[in-house]
Amino acid sequence: MRYFLLLLTLCLGHAAQAEPASQSALSPEQQQVLDLTHKVLNAQRIAYSNLSSLAAIDALFALYTDDYIYQHEGYGGRYSRELLYNNSVSFFKQGRYQDDDPDSYQLVSLLPGKQAAAVQRLYQGKNGQELRLTLFEFKGDKVSRIVEYW
Repeated sequence: MRYFLLLLTLCLGHAAQAEPASQSALSPEQQQVLDLTHKVLNAQRIAYSNLSSLAAIDALFALYTDDYIYQHEGYGGRYSRELLYNNSVSFFKQGRYQDDDPDSYQLVSLLPGKQAAAVQRLYQGKNGQELRLTLFEFKGDKVSRIVEYW
């Protein structure tokens, strides 16, 4: 039933905040992953939009492990926490987030697993809408790796 609802949501182009069909069916670990993923998504929403500030960027990166890796083959591969932090601060100081809407991403689905979550979002950009898939991996209560599949 959950997959039917997800398919229906995608077919209708509706980008509601989807959750697993039954919250009570989640293990405590899955619930923690779900909660942490929402926390990271909200921090990203603020840090990488016209709501950004140095404090917002610091708050986002506080959610990442020291050995955090961002992996996006379309953008050239793997990036360290330090490189991404420095780039984020530099982009903020250049005003590159000023035109970015904090609601340009709509959550379509979030599937929590064991220390990981698959997140599908609908991105509304200058070139229209695009579905994007991201994998968040956790160590304890922090993100250890994000892999983009778009």
